[in-house]
Amino acid sequence: MNKKLIEKILEGGIYLWVFLLPWQTRLIVSPGTLNGDSWEYGTISLYGLDILLFILIILKIFVGSDKKRFLIPQKKSINPVRSPDLNSVNQSLELILSKKRTSNGINLWYIIVGFLAISFLSIYWSWNGGLALYGFIKLSEGIILFWFIIKSSFNFTKISIAYVSAAVLQSLIGIYQFVFQNSFGSKWLGMSNLEIAASGTSVIETGTGRFLRAYGSFPHPNILAGFLLVGLFLVIGLYLQTKNKERRSLALAGLAVIAAGFFCSFSRAAWLTLGISLFFLLGAMNPKRHFSEWHRPILKLVGIIATVFLVFFILYPQTIITRFSFNERLEELSLSQRANYYQDAFSLIKKHPVSGVGLNNYTLAVNYEIDSALAGQEYQPVHNVYLLVLAELGVFGVLIFLFLIFQILKESWLALTNYSFDDSHSWFLICSVILMAIFILFLFDHYFWTLSSGIMLFWFSLGLWQRSIEYRQ
Repeated sequence: MNKKLIEKILEGGIYLWVFLLPWQTRLIVSPGTLNGDSWEYGTISLYGLDILLFILIILKIFVGSDKKRFLIPQKKSINPVRSPDLNSVNQSLELILSKKRTSNGINLWYIIVGFLAISFLSIYWSWNGGLALYGFIKLSEGIILFWFIIKSSFNFTKISIAYVSAAVLQSLIGIYQFVFQNSFGSKWLGMSNLEIAASGTSVIETGTGRFLRAYGSFPHPNILAGFLLVGLFLVIGLYLQTKNKERRSLALAGLAVIAAGFFCSFSRAAWLTLGISLFFLLGAMNPKRHFSEWHRPILKLVGIIATVFLVFFILYPQTIITRFSFNERLEELSLSQRANYYQDAFSLIKKHPVSGVGLNNYTLAVNYEIDSALAGQEYQPVHNVYLLVLAELGVFGVLIFLFLIFQILKESWLALTNYSFDDSHSWFLICSVILMAIFILFLFDHYFWTLSSGIMLFWFSLGLWQRSIEYRQ
């Protein structure tokens, strides 16, 4: 087959994979059951996205790649440049975020491989080696996705459009679910029929009744919120990258729809993360040094998001009041459950501080070591990725994980605060903010570590960040 044709198929396949990321179509290879009840965290599945990614990887191996490995140089190898001209700006950025090996370079792959090795070793001391192996396969798949993104050829604007299009579609589904308090299920699309009265369905309970939160095609509203949060920043990037009025109008419309879907998820953690991330985005734009043309457009976009939230607040005030009133029945129950999850995590960490309980074995360990009487669906991971990694992989695993995050944040912060850029580096800023937002969400939920769509979203975002380093508009 013609190599150029395969490259075109590959590029189109990347966009297709991104667009299909929210869909949960899967073949359940081994259904998980615990205490006679369904147990999602013991279920082994083959997702449609897994198959598509496998096909793309095979094609990529056939085509080959001449890209060099990704390195993060240490700070002492960098010479700050104050008020440079455009050529020296680009030279400085290349030096700061170079992928070439230097005497002081830290290879990001060394950190990732070290983390993968700890994860693999945990199979041997885990409660259930099969579950740990499945967790290792999913983690490896995420890392392979990261490799695939940084080695493949694609247009940054097009891949962002693919993601934003998916986010708009998910928002429309979510808006429908919330406004009409209805849903539709499909095994082919991986969507469950959501019953408002059923236990386990995420709802807001007010004095006038129960309100279904927006799920989109995801298994929980919080995952929809995380997906849409990334979409909000990508559509901001698309708006800033074009001067075309029609494209900017489309971006504004997309922003409004995604903001509405984001609101309907009623994810407090995601709302808080959006506020912090927008504050950081505005703070990163120093009008005297870089991104000086962005202040007014960014404020305009923030205004649109705020307006959408205000409209929904006016239409559904009681839902917001209830969501932030921690003395309502379901809100108290939610907080109580999260507190119990934290207690379980600390108990497991105390028992297994060095080795952890094994990758993907957290809920099983809770059953074996803490409480064996719960129904299968009641066993939930602690809603904190950092604690979850510590509980499953032990102190060495979490230290490597934190070191990876530290290196990413350090280099993003160094570049954005100490160096002058022109607006051609806007995608780097956007992707840095996206990763920062994900790292904040790590504090409030577990899906970036435990669920396939969350795992893929994290490693995809990390791949985009890496590619944004070398991207020039």
